[in-house]
Amino acid sequence: MKKISIPKSIATKYAGRTGVIYKGKVVAGGNDTFVALKNAQKKYPKIKRSDVSVMSLPPKSGVWVL
Repeated sequence: MKKISIPKSIATKYAGRTGVIYKGKVVAGGNDTFVALKNAQKKYPKIKRSDVSVMSLPPKSGVWVL
């Protein structure tokens, strides 16, 4: 598993949302995985789903329930 550091500006922009990571950068976001992937494919039409990682970013504030 590759460790990815997320800049504070990205974490704030996509807080509480799902982010798509391509070549080590968050390239798109959405309220759920499907929307995030769709947004990424609009920006980068040639990317394959196997080339990206998807992660949920923590909300700006609040309590995490696991």
